[in-house]
Amino acid sequence: MTEKFMHRILRFRNQLSFSPLLARYWTSRPFFNQPVELWGLPFRNPLGIAGMDPEGRYAEALSDCGFGFVVSGPFFPETGNEHILKAVRGLQHKGSVPVAAALSKRPGDVDDDLVLNDYLVPFSLLYDFVDFFIVEMEAPQIDAISEILDELVSLRLCYEHFRPILLRIPAKTPPDELEGILSFCMLSGIDGIAAEGASLVRQVVGHVSGRLPVAGVAQAMTPEQALELREAGAVLFITDGGFARQGWKAPARIMKALKNTPPQQ
Repeated sequence: MTEKFMHRILRFRNQLSFSPLLARYWTSRPFFNQPVELWGLPFRNPLGIAGMDPEGRYAEALSDCGFGFVVSGPFFPETGNEHILKAVRGLQHKGSVPVAAALSKRPGDVDDDLVLNDYLVPFSLLYDFVDFFIVEMEAPQIDAISEILDELVSLRLCYEHFRPILLRIPAKTPPDELEGILSFCMLSGIDGIAAEGASLVRQVVGHVSGRLPVAGVAQAMTPEQALELREAGAVLFITDGGFARQGWKAPARIMKALKNTPPQQ
């Protein structure tokens, strides 16, 4: 199954008036009900998906597939902010699952002021329509991260409602940079870390010592990877890409594995 075909299925689901009945039947299976509460947000289960909802259209449809939360985006300014405003219209009708907005810089941005704008503009426009944010950084460096996260935390104070901010850290982050980034996050008001791969999750968990929740990220996550991420210390799991190739039963396989395999003590 191709990603294009999967998007067609999701669009079709959005148009079906009877689909909520089918969704309730599918997601009523007990392994989908593994509730987690973080930052005051109730998650039906800890499995989320990224990379399948670039414009904020399919949060409800992906929830019907069994995911406990949906990461929409990534978002960054475009001419007239049409991309973001389209997402706002879609997210106004989101279902019962928490929705995160992924914030990222535009490809090719080199000017520091432009890069900062890539995060501040969508953060402001989407703040009232999502439940939390995931800041994505390529090859993160502590100087660049500290400025962006400081600005986001300061801007958050202008809003009545609290929205958690997570930082996503790539798997190839150098150890010396990682330590500085995590130390900054624990002091700056950042609410969690999304780390790519079990090895990085284990390093992050060891450094933050329970002070920040950690989400484990894997490309085209398998049940075995989800179990490995949990043993490394992750409390949320994000499958990023590959859902189309794995098929719509992929979340069921992962949630069954998490349900039937108790954590090692």
